[in-house]
Amino acid sequence: MSVEFWKLSYPEIASILRKIDPVLEIEMLEEVVIAEANVFLCKYKSKRFNIYFDLDYGPGLKAVDKMDEEVLKMIEKLIAAEI
Repeated sequence: MSVEFWKLSYPEIASILRKIDPVLEIEMLEEVVIAEANVFLCKYKSKRFNIYFDLDYGPGLKAVDKMDEEVLKMIEKLIAAEI
């Protein structure tokens, strides 16, 4: 049984993104630390998205390039299924 994306910890997300199967077409480009959150800059099928991890609110996923909401939900499920 997989965990829901929003329940993942920062170390879990970082570990998943570093070792995720390339077949899933999710690629972590860079990890950035800003005052409000840690941010993973990522790509899925050549479209960019970011995963934000805020210590108060947990993880969140935002599209940088145009992506449907269904695609973002599917990315969350793919990441959570890797735990």
